[in-house]
Amino acid sequence: MKKQILTLISAGLAVSSIFLAGCGKNNNSTAIDLNAEYGDYPIQTDETLTFWSALHPNASSTVSNMGETEYAKALEKETGIKIEYIHPAVGKESESFSLLLASGEYPDMIKQDWMNAQGGPTAMISDKVILPLNDLIEKYAPNLNNYLKENPDIDRQIKTDNEEYYVFPFIRGDESLLLSAGPIVRDDWLKDLGLSAPKTISDWENMLAAFKDKKGATAPLTLIPANDASLYFLFDSTPGFYVDNNTVKYGPMESEYRTAVETLHKWYENGWLDKNYISADSAAKTYNILGGVSGVTFGGGGGDLGKWIEAKKDDPNFSLAGISYPLAANGKPVSKVSLNNKYSSYGSVAITTSCKNPSLAAKWLDYGYSEKGHMLNNFGIENKSYTMVDGYPKYSELITKNPDGLSFAQAMSLYTMSYNNGPFVQDKRYLEQYYQTQAQRNALSAWLECYDESSKHSYPTATLTEEESSQYASLYNEIEKYRNEQTTGFIRGTISLDEYDNYLATLKQLNADKVIEIKQAAYDRYLKR
Repeated sequence: MKKQILTLISAGLAVSSIFLAGCGKNNNSTAIDLNAEYGDYPIQTDETLTFWSALHPNASSTVSNMGETEYAKALEKETGIKIEYIHPAVGKESESFSLLLASGEYPDMIKQDWMNAQGGPTAMISDKVILPLNDLIEKYAPNLNNYLKENPDIDRQIKTDNEEYYVFPFIRGDESLLLSAGPIVRDDWLKDLGLSAPKTISDWENMLAAFKDKKGATAPLTLIPANDASLYFLFDSTPGFYVDNNTVKYGPMESEYRTAVETLHKWYENGWLDKNYISADSAAKTYNILGGVSGVTFGGGGGDLGKWIEAKKDDPNFSLAGISYPLAANGKPVSKVSLNNKYSSYGSVAITTSCKNPSLAAKWLDYGYSEKGHMLNNFGIENKSYTMVDGYPKYSELITKNPDGLSFAQAMSLYTMSYNNGPFVQDKRYLEQYYQTQAQRNALSAWLECYDESSKHSYPTATLTEEESSQYASLYNEIEKYRNEQTTGFIRGTISLDEYDNYLATLKQLNADKVIEIKQAAYDRYLKR
């Protein structure tokens, strides 16, 4: 594995010394010293641990290093453990991570998307990049250990098929945290036109036609490529994988996807779908919604809906609302909307084989799952960034109305980690306050109407073997490239819909069935954990 990575990046690339600061030499040993004894926090130690992670944009707008935040200072005080934070350059995170792996020398801890690391977590353990954590969690992480015993669904997800734990996980602690985006409509337009929020595809078509013909919208439905999966969710389809009665299926090979493509082609021809949706960016989407070019889009409750409401707060004739996805053909909520998993591989932390004191690292990471660690991660410093009001942690005006003019999210980044991710359980009470307007809270309720149905069909965080991972990556990249090109062509009319059967046949020629087989095998093993 390391030879493969080195081959990929050997053309003149060198590892920056910042990535190696404080790292011990990797001796390819996974032996763990379990003889250390630690009492309660704060721990008495002179050691400094190194922690590699991307610096979130909310934080990077105010500090250059995580260690400068009030959150990090409080965490050091409460745990007694000093941390040296190492951040890759913004925009170079993936390249920096590859360089780091190739070096063979690592920081003590790395926060990364381990499910999508080369070869997945199984390979990362077998290649002696990260440590299996079973013994460490049992002895040095009582808070996480207890949580896993009480939540077997999470326990199953954070270990490999070999029953090896590989991360201290980021966990979304409530279903309300699993879907933070969905359709957003010009609610004032609906009211002006005497329309209710659309409940069916027919309602959507009536709405889009009215927006074009009566409101002058030149792009009634706008979006950006990053949102294009939402187009298919409208039709109870998905461009990805889902589970149906324990059988893994690939959405683009199912009949619902064809219905979606054919209908979207009609919308495109009718001028209801933004002609520029393939090349548009977030700035263009914002311009379209705020400028009356569009009447409906897909976006997040905070970064989009909240931002747009704030921008138009002084305009009494402008209002937005989050609406549910249209009902499926069976009259039930759609079942294939991509939900976040409670366990997020991205944002979870592994201990590396270069760590000289893995027991201390485990003890530090476990603090995040303690009661005090939970409050610090989610709400910050009591009587400073939050106060307890009738048993509820309420953010102070330092966060909600920052005196230095910082946004809610920027202020949170100085005192908490709930705006981001990490080794802790995210608290829904953070989101209840982050969504400051009733429109945002109503939007979340509307989007979550599909939760029960979609949760039955979500593909879990099943791990691939090293061989499967290599084969899957090779095949799926080509399949996805072809799917995207063909689907775009069908919708825009540059490829005739008469060619759809040939498209399906080509997917099979590209070994789509083999990819499904790989995903099925991983899912079957997951169920047996």
